[in-house]
Amino acid sequence: MITPTEAKRLLLAFLIALIALLLLAPPVSAQESGDEAPTVEEVENAALLTVTSVERDPETGEVTIEAVSPIELAGGRLPESSISVLANDAFQQFSYAPENTDALQIMLVIDVSGSMLGEPLDAMKEAALSFIDRLPPSVRIGVVTFANQPEVIAPIGTPFDVVSDSISELEVGGETALFDALVTASDALVETEGAPRSVIVALTDGADGASIALPEDAARALDVGRIELHGVALETPDTATEFLADLSLKTGGSFNRAANESLLALYDDLAARLANRFTISFIPNRESSDSAFVVISHQGVLASARVGYEPIEASAATESVGRGESALEVADSATSFALAQPFRMENVGWIGSNTARNIAVGLLAGTLLMFGLLLSFPTPRMTTLASRGREYATNAQVSDFTTRLEGFADRRLDSHGRRSKLTRSLERAGIDLRPGEYVVVAGSAAIAVAFISSLFVPWILSLVFAGAVILGSRALLARQARVRVDDFIEQLPSTLQLIAGALRAGYALPQCAETVASEAESPTADEFHRLVTEHRLGRDFGEALQAMADRIDREEFTWVVQALEIHRTVGGDLAEVLDNINGTLRDRNFVKRQVSALTAEGRYSAYVILSLPFIVAGVLMVTNPEYIGRLFDGLRGALAIMFVFLLMAIGSLWMKMLLKAKY
Repeated sequence: MITPTEAKRLLLAFLIALIALLLLAPPVSAQESGDEAPTVEEVENAALLTVTSVERDPETGEVTIEAVSPIELAGGRLPESSISVLANDAFQQFSYAPENTDALQIMLVIDVSGSMLGEPLDAMKEAALSFIDRLPPSVRIGVVTFANQPEVIAPIGTPFDVVSDSISELEVGGETALFDALVTASDALVETEGAPRSVIVALTDGADGASIALPEDAARALDVGRIELHGVALETPDTATEFLADLSLKTGGSFNRAANESLLALYDDLAARLANRFTISFIPNRESSDSAFVVISHQGVLASARVGYEPIEASAATESVGRGESALEVADSATSFALAQPFRMENVGWIGSNTARNIAVGLLAGTLLMFGLLLSFPTPRMTTLASRGREYATNAQVSDFTTRLEGFADRRLDSHGRRSKLTRSLERAGIDLRPGEYVVVAGSAAIAVAFISSLFVPWILSLVFAGAVILGSRALLARQARVRVDDFIEQLPSTLQLIAGALRAGYALPQCAETVASEAESPTADEFHRLVTEHRLGRDFGEALQAMADRIDREEFTWVVQALEIHRTVGGDLAEVLDNINGTLRDRNFVKRQVSALTAEGRYSAYVILSLPFIVAGVLMVTNPEYIGRLFDGLRGALAIMFVFLLMAIGSLWMKMLLKAKY
């Protein structure tokens, strides 16, 4: 059986070997071809190259990468000399095959129902015209519009300028016959010969309400023609496009929701994805290779991506990846393209082997601690959109090991009935992590602290430190939730005043919520933005408001929700009711601040008393380390430290209860 000391030595040896391996990595070789390689500064500022799939042949070891040209280069064909492939710290020989756009036909299916009047129509026209401009001239395109019934306004093969003129002259009116339009567009594509790849790009802002065809008819028509459907839904209160989303994914296409202002960027990227694909194939110079970098440098545009694949020893697997890693990670991970000799131990002769070992361990320890602490620290919850309005960009790849850990953590939380509670705590704290992710991050930080502390203190004390990290992560979560809710309640009087003013100005309650979401400060703006979003997606406003009250879980906001529900039931002057609640809240806040001022001396005395043990211990470690070292030597010292922390926790809770104001 391995003793704790032996286990510590094995772990230390593993870390030294790992650091040495990283430090002694060979430099990147120069590119074989005559093209000049990008510099580090250029790569750091590169855009992100979109990679759609990666596959490796298990027999030959050949890697096939399918990617999309950057939007800035849409409509043209990339020369082979503009592409570089780096694997195993060396540039690879590869074959390059751009997609044959002569065999591509695209049918634009556009909603021109009455709900598209105004800004949605203008945004649609701008996006569709830009989409056409970014297509290569060899692509055949057509347009089908639909309101009460579909109409082919531009058959497949219509010249681009004629199609653009037809779109510019579109007018709206009527209901939505989406299913009929999909059937009509599919039939028009099937009747065209000589185009093995057929694509429909369908835009709508609401659910079907006028079609003769059934959803099954539309799905059957797409399946018969082997047509790829890309659905786009404009975000409106009437948007209900679950069928379009499911059908798009089943046909191998994509589905995206977009606001009016982001529709242009979405269509531009769709054009790049549909008509600017290319394939790269190469055989790595090492069979154990598991990743490569693809860099494009053409006409002043620089884009890069890192892709992963299975080593030849393992079974080949096809992976779909979203956006590649950032160009800065390319420079860091592969030491980029123009770095000189790498850092080696023998190059630092002014330090000894023990110092080098400590530096290596310290570097890894610092990295682990920073990683855990940064991810454990609460961050404001926000909806993360992909750059340039690409809301539909897929998440970056996560390792299978991490995924399994998160799944295991989720299952354990479910088995103990704690997942929903942790989810609610994360939402209240505004932390953008799932429960499994949070548990994995906290556990990783605890393991790192336990390992590093075991190098300097007895193993049982290192376990105490690990437990302190776990408890500290929960305390941080609770504190962040409390601080965020307190900030919300602190802003509530101003929020109610804003709502009351909007009501007196003639706004409806949902419009008042939108006003708060756009004009208030965080976290009030964040919570009301979520309320507005849930309402737009079809949830009843009262239910969304009650869910918001459950997240906040404070009686002050519960009063507001109850007042709003009573007003919705019996009517009355809601603005006056909110003013009365506002006055009560301001009085409570005044009392709270007064109590805080009167108890300030007691609170700061408690802070000083709680900090004294740490200050004294730190001074003794510097002035008389042998004396205080006995405290860390053996089981009795560890138990004494645990008892001290327990007493400090009890004293802290007691002081908190004494100083807590009750109304």
